[in-house]
Amino acid sequence: MELVNLHDLMTQTQQGFNSNLFDSERTLPNAFKELVPDFDGTQLVYLDYTCVLVERTPGLNIVFPNQWFYIAAYMTDYYHMVLAYKQKVLDILRLNNTEKAKNTLRDVVGKEAVASSLFDDVNYHEADRPWLIKFITDYSWWGGGKAIDRGDFHVSPVLSLAHLVNASQSFVADICKFLAEHKDALDVLRSEISTFNSKSSLEYDRKAAFLKYFGSYLRLSTGKSSPEKIEQYLSLVDKQIYSPIKELHPDFTSVFTFGDKMAFNALLSQISKEIPSLDILTLDTWPKEKEQKTIYYEPWTFIRHYRNFLELSSEISLISKKSKPSKIRLTQITSSEIDSLGSYYRAMRTKPFLLLAGISGTGKSRIVKQIAFDSCPDNSALRSDLTSPGNYCLIEVKPNWHDSTELIGYESQIGKPHYQLTPFVKFLIKAMLHPETPFFVCLDEMNLAPVEQYFAEFLSVLESRTKIDGHIVSEPLIKKSIFANGEYEQDLKHELFDVKIKEKDENGIKIYEADLTTEELKVYEDLKEHGLRIPENVIVVGTVNMDETTHQFSRKVIDRAMTIEMNLPDGDPFMDFFANASDLAYRSNPTSPSLYLATETRASDVVKALATDNAEKTEWLKGEVAAFLTNLNGALENTPFKVAYRVQNELMLYFYQLWLEDKTAEWHDILNTSCDQILMMKVLPRVEGDEELLEKPIERLIAFCSAYPNASKKLSEMKERLGQSRFTSYWP
Repeated sequence: MELVNLHDLMTQTQQGFNSNLFDSERTLPNAFKELVPDFDGTQLVYLDYTCVLVERTPGLNIVFPNQWFYIAAYMTDYYHMVLAYKQKVLDILRLNNTEKAKNTLRDVVGKEAVASSLFDDVNYHEADRPWLIKFITDYSWWGGGKAIDRGDFHVSPVLSLAHLVNASQSFVADICKFLAEHKDALDVLRSEISTFNSKSSLEYDRKAAFLKYFGSYLRLSTGKSSPEKIEQYLSLVDKQIYSPIKELHPDFTSVFTFGDKMAFNALLSQISKEIPSLDILTLDTWPKEKEQKTIYYEPWTFIRHYRNFLELSSEISLISKKSKPSKIRLTQITSSEIDSLGSYYRAMRTKPFLLLAGISGTGKSRIVKQIAFDSCPDNSALRSDLTSPGNYCLIEVKPNWHDSTELIGYESQIGKPHYQLTPFVKFLIKAMLHPETPFFVCLDEMNLAPVEQYFAEFLSVLESRTKIDGHIVSEPLIKKSIFANGEYEQDLKHELFDVKIKEKDENGIKIYEADLTTEELKVYEDLKEHGLRIPENVIVVGTVNMDETTHQFSRKVIDRAMTIEMNLPDGDPFMDFFANASDLAYRSNPTSPSLYLATETRASDVVKALATDNAEKTEWLKGEVAAFLTNLNGALENTPFKVAYRVQNELMLYFYQLWLEDKTAEWHDILNTSCDQILMMKVLPRVEGDEELLEKPIERLIAFCSAYPNASKKLSEMKERLGQSRFTSYWP
């Protein structure tokens, strides 16, 4: 088959997948059931909203929701293309045995030049060559995780795009394979999915809820409520009721479009006048004189119970509004909310260390918690607390912190030799257990203590981040020898994962309530092999107040962070507070991890990625960035605030993240926005001093930044403060 750009297909699949439309219980069309009586030779039993594979493994049935068929149907194009890429690579490079494929494909990960030479060796220069090279060298380009040579390499990307996180849900990938081989069944499902828009989804949900209600009625009154019995009622309603209505009103679909009893009664009244034979539908009881109309008895029963169902639904809704929810409240996150936080997200994807600066009370800590709520997946382990999501950790910095032991712990010989853990360390370990979920550390009032002292190790390790085998890794915060230490290991294993102590034996040795899970053991083995590195799904955000109780930031800290200023917005913010205030709550549609997590760490990788399809533009970009930084340093001449390669690296990373959001945008516009934001986040926070130091440089900066609106506005504020106080800085 002809290849398409797999990265674009992944993005389209990810952006187009609305998990809400697949969360509701679904029935399967009869046409599909007839086409698929079994699954690869295994008996398939269809229930109302689930399916059963009978003894797919001897003695073991697999029960799964019907939604999995629909999800797999949506993902099949992506699945099919991923396999097509692999097969084409194997064919072109003549990797005709398992061992050769394994050695070759694993050796080229992250090595684009090596991969390119392989294609040169076989003289392959077709148009899809750049895509194939990206496929085998950069797994993040197409959403991959496991090595391509593995037979199950396609499973994790399919599950990731479908927002499925449990290993048990990997069967969805098997369904993808099945549907790719049974196009007629796939077409039936896709036709059904096309009705899953917001309106029809609500109609579908209402229908599903009513059929549960109606099935209970049939079971209690007749003892018969099989799917076949329900289908019989639906068929009679369609024939006796819907068909004559549709002759007069072609747009009519079903009674389930009506969610209000008054509107439904109005419909019945209108229909009874237009079609006299259907006047019986308006009656609450079946009249004796209507025996001649017994063909309408089942449809009349169905309609009468739907009226009762609507009335009952209305009453339940009123009760629900009056009572406080006893379980987790889910809210929807809107695209406008995501857009309003776009600068935060891009900063996180550029570098996972942010400083939020502003006057006290502007919601700096709250916004970190809000983002954690927004991104927390529907996972009982992470949603057990209504007040704080499991992917969020608040650490209150104390004024007496003067070394890193407050954050990363220390070795102790008091009592039994042990390693003293901290909440920060345990939270990083927790993040390792949920690698697909963004985890947020909020260092509250970060500069109450000297940041350079207690945060030095983290700042140094942060700069060691690099991309290996598709994952971003760092040097260790805590060396592997700590975790491999025989004296520490037993207690460390259990304390890291919060396993409670059951008792102590006669020698004072702790006996724990449970053993570690397979995943926990896997994480600990990784700690023994590599030490505790900064997990790639962890973002650290420090909140900053600048007053007489806090410490100034050194340029070392500012240089390594992305700084965002949070002050009261323009307009009437105090009235907006009443109008727009919202509670922190879990989302029914959690935001995608890709909003927050970095994909690259080096400008050189960004240049390669951009040049794949935009070589000429990329050369232009390199020249523009170099000129921007050279001219910026010219404006900063004779000051200690000049910038260097780190700012250049992060400007390129920021540009890349902005470009990924809209590849159709003009590169000049993307660069202007990127430069403006980097000035605000990386450059101006460094600038502070008195008139003697800054009088001329600030004028040069104002002239230099005239094309950058945010930076220009900030510099005007700084100049005004310099005139008033003879001293100025970025900080309010």
